[in-house]
Amino acid sequence: MEAIAHTVFWHDEAKPVYSLAFQPQGDRLITAGGDNHVRVWQVPVTKDPFSVSIDYWSTLIKHTQAVNVARFNSKGDMLATGSDDGKVFVWKLAPPDAPAEFGAEVDEDAKEKWHVVGVVRDSSKEVIDLAWSPQDDYIVVGTQGNHAVIYKLTTNETGRISGEAVAQTDERDHTHFVQGVAWDPLNCYIATQSVDKSVNIYRWHQATSKLELVKKHTHVDGKLAYFSEDLNSFFRRLCWTPDGAYLITAAGKTSDDDNLPCVYVFARNHWDSPVWELRGLNKPVVAVSVSPVKYRAGKDRVSTLNYYYLVAVATQDSVAVYSTETWQPLALASNLHYCSICDVSWDASGERIMASSADGFCSTVVVPVPGERI
Repeated sequence: MEAIAHTVFWHDEAKPVYSLAFQPQGDRLITAGGDNHVRVWQVPVTKDPFSVSIDYWSTLIKHTQAVNVARFNSKGDMLATGSDDGKVFVWKLAPPDAPAEFGAEVDEDAKEKWHVVGVVRDSSKEVIDLAWSPQDDYIVVGTQGNHAVIYKLTTNETGRISGEAVAQTDERDHTHFVQGVAWDPLNCYIATQSVDKSVNIYRWHQATSKLELVKKHTHVDGKLAYFSEDLNSFFRRLCWTPDGAYLITAAGKTSDDDNLPCVYVFARNHWDSPVWELRGLNKPVVAVSVSPVKYRAGKDRVSTLNYYYLVAVATQDSVAVYSTETWQPLALASNLHYCSICDVSWDASGERIMASSADGFCSTVVVPVPGERI
């Protein structure tokens, strides 16, 4: 596995890059920064990270404070961004001949234009994380208001999108910021992770727009399972595998007296205790991302599934890669950044991971293809 930190000025004044996301199809990369902007880049697939060409394509200017999260929908034709300004915008790529939005700054270097097609949320509470529903008709938002909110998206005849808040976690469910949200690919559950040292699993009743708290996970073997607010991180980005078989959480600490960083993995519908405790990490985990590519499992697999995925685990100073086939670490890239990593994302090929950092830079990790694709 090869890795490199790119000496590119991703955002103005080398402000932190709080989030990044690859487009599900294509080679666009989105970055979200402390300069209040969202940027679009082209990062072609290459086996050699040292020769990758990173091309600037566009700057999306609408937020008035730092942008903490950017996520494409499943089709890759819409982008949602959330900010400290309390707003969630939905963006679409504008036609080449589309006029600039009223009041927009002229960017002569831009190769494309993105327009806001909807304001999903407008609140005084900062947005930390967000996730799309599998059908792209809802967005769940994690906030500094200590709760998660679900918004239903409606598109009118002109293509404008509006967001209606249809459900919210109970004010007693979390007692601190919600720093991570994840929507089950099978559309049955929503998971949230908070600074209050808990991971909550909710059953989503879409027909009635109700959230039912199924499990609040705080302890393993009688010991606290997650780091407290002393953890110096803005994010605890948990993630599902694409098949919904596993939920992989951030900011875990081992169930023994050592209190070492770890990752807790839950099997679907077995929420009482994790099935795996992934160790060998030097710093707490801030983000998890699962490759979209499925591989054929071998005889050494530890589950009944005949396939597996690769999992990128971003700690404050490293990116580790695990396989759901054996849940053993396959590779580790460390010392890539001077400040904490904030987010991590796989590209569509499943051979490349990119991580963003508070030091204002992004890095690439190239992962060798581990087996037969399915």
